[in-house]
Amino acid sequence: MSDEEEASPAALADLARAGFLMARQSLMQVNFEVHHVLDRGGYLRDLFDDRVAAGRSRLPQPDHGVANGSREAPPPPGQTPRETLSAAAHGVGLVIGTYVGALPQGMQRRRRGSDLPVALRVDDRSSDSWVFQGTAWPNPTFIYESGQKFEGLILIQEKTTRWSSFQSRAIAELIAEVSRIAAEHKAPLLSVQGPVQLPARPDDAEWPVPSVVAVRFAMALRRAGAERRLKLSEAFAEFAGKRGYGFWRADIRPGHRQGNWYLVRPHDRSRAEQYAARARWDDAEPRCSLPITFVGPARVGSTSAIMSYLREFPELGVLACSIISLDDLAFIHLQLAVNRLPPGGTQEFESDLRRRVRSAGGDDMEGRTSAPQDLLPEILPLVTGNGNGKPGLDKLTGLTDRAGDYQALTGPTMLVRHEGNDRIPLWFSWRAAGTDDGLAAPLIAFMDALAVTGLAPAGGGAKEIGDQPNLDYLVCRDVGESTLRGRGKITLSRRILRQFADTRPDVIGPRISTNLEDAWRVELGRYALPGGVEVSVAWMEYRLNNSTTLM
Repeated sequence: MSDEEEASPAALADLARAGFLMARQSLMQVNFEVHHVLDRGGYLRDLFDDRVAAGRSRLPQPDHGVANGSREAPPPPGQTPRETLSAAAHGVGLVIGTYVGALPQGMQRRRRGSDLPVALRVDDRSSDSWVFQGTAWPNPTFIYESGQKFEGLILIQEKTTRWSSFQSRAIAELIAEVSRIAAEHKAPLLSVQGPVQLPARPDDAEWPVPSVVAVRFAMALRRAGAERRLKLSEAFAEFAGKRGYGFWRADIRPGHRQGNWYLVRPHDRSRAEQYAARARWDDAEPRCSLPITFVGPARVGSTSAIMSYLREFPELGVLACSIISLDDLAFIHLQLAVNRLPPGGTQEFESDLRRRVRSAGGDDMEGRTSAPQDLLPEILPLVTGNGNGKPGLDKLTGLTDRAGDYQALTGPTMLVRHEGNDRIPLWFSWRAAGTDDGLAAPLIAFMDALAVTGLAPAGGGAKEIGDQPNLDYLVCRDVGESTLRGRGKITLSRRILRQFADTRPDVIGPRISTNLEDAWRVELGRYALPGGVEVSVAWMEYRLNNSTTLM
């Protein structure tokens, strides 16, 4: 800004908020925890249940951290996240949580100076359950008004009988395009999620398919006039039209809740198949996936820089994504498709991967912390099987400029499990006071209500997905004024419909939702949450009573 140029009210508001946040916290850093785990029923509930119970006991927790890289305990029980994202796809589960306050005792000794984040800690609980802990510097000027945003959904393929490289490479291309357009329009990218559920129509005679090859995204718009929204719509419609993809926009008219969509461009199956043929994507089915999460200050263009670099390896596919900003930190989670395995199978691949990750981490051998510009050149040739891939210097420079201070959390390699369409979705949401139990208590009570209503087998515990309800998506945010809001989607086995004579969704959907909502309120009565909790359950997203804009 030049000396003659006056500061806009919006810029002054940004500056004031950033100053307030820095004055409020003596050390500007956010503690985070990221779980890469095998997707199984009850994982998140057990995680929170243990911590809430231990937190109430107020018993001192021993510091299990010892030298020589042995495993350390996760954060002290009772420390539940303030803002959270949980997602699951293709047999891989993801849990992200941010924390406010002092570091756990076992992490204090990892401080590397006041101007650096605390060294990352990795807890390899098992071959398919890794927990990453660390800190990152937030960006307090990453400001947006939740009501001023552009939300869209692009469908690649509605019915998928068999996965091949087409779907994963198409998802990678789509994420790169969404992030590029957002950066080009200087719009903060708030969330990107895939696979997702297709928009439901009131006249649907069948239960909606809970997970299709599609990507849902939202970006913040400041001074969001009709002209700007139209330009964004045209850009996405052109991209989708050339490939035969379907494109929906969120309905922002007054009185229309989140979950209302209108179709901009219908899906053209024939054109989509022609595009896949022209792209010459092979028919190999991905057997393994490598989860990787990039964490750093939320800023415009970081996701675009990462995806632009990844796209320099055209063989690379992305099976699923969960991208979100929590507590002014960006979490960019991708499930990379592993194209081929070495003769030694997953064990040899994992061994080579660990060696490359440690090599990228330099001196930080124990924490395995590495920046994207150091890690990606090391692991992408292994993941894609393309040892000759050499991205241009401009891509590496862009990656370093926009995401060079990010941390990359990698592994473990997991077998891909493609879900069938034998499940039905239910949406739920709540609003509660922002206490330590404001996230955990409503979620635990919801899981208990599932068992009470017969929608979940009794006994709980982490089990393989089958008859168990599965948490496909959950986001909980602090929306200000000491209020936490959560929204999520679970899927249930279609077998539960056998207990009803009439299984039409418009008949049984409201009945299931009402019974579960009533049971949820009863279970919440066991917790002394100040101010009470508003809850809602619906078989269609837009029917949620306390609809929020958290996606």
